[in-house]
Amino acid sequence: MLIRIRGTDLRVSEWSGGITRQLAIFPDGADYEKRDFLWRVSSAVVFLDESGFTALPDYKRFISVIDGEMLLEHGDGGRIRLTPGFVYCFDGGVSTHSYGKCTDFNLMLRKGRCGGGLSFLSLEKGEQGEVRAAQESRGRSRSVILYCIRGSGRIRSGADEEPFAAGDAFAAAGGGTIQIECGEDAALMAAEAYEIG
Repeated sequence: MLIRIRGTDLRVSEWSGGITRQLAIFPDGADYEKRDFLWRVSSAVVFLDESGFTALPDYKRFISVIDGEMLLEHGDGGRIRLTPGFVYCFDGGVSTHSYGKCTDFNLMLRKGRCGGGLSFLSLEKGEQGEVRAAQESRGRSRSVILYCIRGSGRIRSGADEEPFAAGDAFAAAGGGTIQIECGEDAALMAAEAYEIG
């Protein structure tokens, strides 16, 4: 099953350094502020040259920049520069500060409860790509969230098919693979999350 995530359905929140749009959260009804979620996919626009990350000690974080650049600096002295297409994973409990105005894409996974990852897909005009779709794993749900950064084409999962363009997002469920066919050069983010244990 392929579900289009509409902009009007996104939960938008403002924070000291920008705006965050929540694309998906699990389980349904979970609340980021209460920290009662198992996983969350979001995108943030960072307006300030410098900002601090919220401490999330119970979560593993994946982040990628989809527009601009960001330098992350951890409390232990580690530094990492994020550019479009590069995915970085870190412990949400580590003190983290960011430098640079950008738009980022995030996946948060509850430690010990969820597995998964974030990947960047770059496809040329006429090229076809595949992403493993959501499927059941030991009786527990598995989800894939796709977000189109640029370009256009068509996306298929099972019997469902939808056109996509920049800014479109989809959730896939029901097994099989997600097939992507590009009408022009395209870039997408794919977040996968599943319960473990």
